Amino acid sequence: MSELNITTRNYLRLLRAGAFQEQEGIEPMSAWKWGQVYDMSLLHHTTALAYDGILHCDDQFFMHIPDKLRAQWLQQTKTTEEEHRQTREQAMQLLRQLHQSQSRPILTGSLVYSSYYARPNHRPVDNISIFFPYPTQAQKADTWAESAATDVNYTDRHTMKYSWHGLHVTHHHRFMRLSNKLLSHSLQNLVEQELRESRTAYYDDDPDIETLNPTLTLFQILLRLSCDLIAGTIQLIDLVDTGSFLRSIGDRVDYIKLQAWIEKLKMQRMVPIIAQLLVELLAFAEDELPFTTIQKRVDLSDIVSEILVPSTNRSKRMMVTQSGHGIFLHTSNTSAFVWHARRSAKFMRYYPSESITSLFSSFARSLTNIEE
Repeated sequence: MSELNITTRNYLRLLRAGAFQEQEGIEPMSAWKWGQVYDMSLLHHTTALAYDGILHCDDQFFMHIPDKLRAQWLQQTKTTEEEHRQTREQAMQLLRQLHQSQSRPILTGSLVYSSYYARPNHRPVDNISIFFPYPTQAQKADTWAESAATDVNYTDRHTMKYSWHGLHVTHHHRFMRLSNKLLSHSLQNLVEQELRESRTAYYDDDPDIETLNPTLTLFQILLRLSCDLIAGTIQLIDLVDTGSFLRSIGDRVDYIKLQAWIEKLKMQRMVPIIAQLLVELLAFAEDELPFTTIQKRVDLSDIVSEILVPSTNRSKRMMVTQSGHGIFLHTSNTSAFVWHARRSAKFMRYYPSESITSLFSSFARSLTNIEE
């Protein structure tokens, strides 16, 4: 990663040391540059993870962090811990209520991903995502939420969002939604069959809190990363989640089954891009990535730059749904569509079936917003 500046290199080293307990050599920096590293940790929602890296590397000669900044870093880490504790407690209460209503809630998303870390409470949790695999159960859960929650919002016919005792909650009636309807239909059938045939998995060994099994979890992670790559919304914390999953429970995945799913969803050329990002940004060895083979590396410098330095202008002109598809704002529909068109074209050879339909879907939404 010699092409990255020293603050970015040291930030990534602290992140790897904190998330994966890696031995990383820290380069000497000024107090001002240490402040830049702290700002990067805030930008990427990894402040507590980077602080773990500081503790892991603290005996190194060049770890000269100003006392005031170190105290600020520690305080932000404590804030992350407390927010995680409160979110987890409330989420467990919510899921038990939904479980008692016989609606079969399946917990997914950042709270589950945090359990793969050495210190789960150092991974921020932004939203509680719950998947309901069967329509009748999803309807029960939505009906309960309409009476018990606030700010209820049906963002589309397969998603419901609301607030409950301070939690931001999303009900998903589909495992994931792809812009390609044929692939999306194949995906739902695949997931329904797997849920019927596989053993039930639980969060933190709690029999009231169901999660996806490891193979489905990794499949969801890879599918979401693929969609986010096309949409230009992939985040560094998503890659760290992937690495933490592989290091903690990756040995529980049925990789033969996973490979069949990847081929069924036409992701064979997209998944190696994700693997290469794990190698280049998080220093994973290729033999640690059994879900694919990197046969030929491609130039990912633009993608790496987007991940490490998110574009403020792009975030202002485009909002993104949880499925990763762009909804463009009124003020810059044309420029946003042009950007998305270029983005889709860039990934056409890696994921053509989803790139093409994602582009048309974004174009349709853009026209709708113009008409409104």
